[in-house]
Amino acid sequence: MSKTDMQLKQDIEDELRWDPKVNAAHIGVAVENGVVSLLGAVDSYAEKWAAEDATKRVNGVRTVAQDLEVKVLAEHARTDAVETSGGRVTLVIDQVKMTMSPCSAERQ
Repeated sequence: MSKTDMQLKQDIEDELRWDPKVNAAHIGVAVENGVVSLLGAVDSYAEKWAAEDATKRVNGVRTVAQDLEVKVLAEHARTDAVETSGGRVTLVIDQVKMTMSPCSAERQ
């Protein structure tokens, strides 16, 4: 006996809540004919993969189409910048500033 889409959806939501690597509150689940769509935002790629793995563990899932966005936390965001002025290039990587001038050597 196969599960209905509603039963499958409930089982997937239960599995996501059970998995400690997943914050199920941020993940939406839709099911149609055994095809599962995961929607929402997660904090890391590890959580994204864990949500997909948890969904695949549920009996009756035919395939998983996940559309989970990974949010980069503000403290992990890169702030790289490149500025140019008067032939000089200033590169700022993680708050370290480097200024470079073009080489003045000429070819003969």
